[in-house]
Amino acid sequence: MVRQDETDTQAYVLMIVENMQRDDLQPREEMAALLELERELGSAVAVARALKRSEAYVSKRKRVYQDPVLGPAVLDRGLPVTTAEELLTVSDAAARQKLASRAQHAGWDRPTVREAVRTFAAKDRSASPLEGATRVSAVKRSRMVVEAAAHVEQLLNQGPVSDLTASARAQLRRLYQQLALLVAD
Repeated sequence: MVRQDETDTQAYVLMIVENMQRDDLQPREEMAALLELERELGSAVAVARALKRSEAYVSKRKRVYQDPVLGPAVLDRGLPVTTAEELLTVSDAAARQKLASRAQHAGWDRPTVREAVRTFAAKDRSASPLEGATRVSAVKRSRMVVEAAAHVEQLLNQGPVSDLTASARAQLRRLYQQLALLVAD
């Protein structure tokens, strides 16, 4: 009877591992799968082996999902996990929150976030952690303003705001917030 339980467990673990290799896996699904694999296999090292990933990969992902600032930013607000991983080294939770919020709203890519974190680490903690990323991404930010404005125009060309779907109105609000952040710097 022990052999059947072992076979069932192996099949279950294999199913989770295969599910984790999907391209369209959502962060919440990935988090649940990592936790379930660790429960079944007993350690993060075993999870890394099963996924054929590095221990650092598994560790960083778990830390992002468990972080009180980064977890909600990824799971609820759509911050990419790879972007959040770059913010793990920022020990000051308030600075990490600011950087995560700015990265999400301004659409920073991973190198821009990495530069902002480097700038923050190099400066006195009382300095703004966002200064370096603002300088680095001035050209990109200009492009993002133009792109966001084009999206706003496209939505508004669909007719009166009151006639837009709830999803389109939410997208419009996000675009206005993004524009406000981009122009405010």
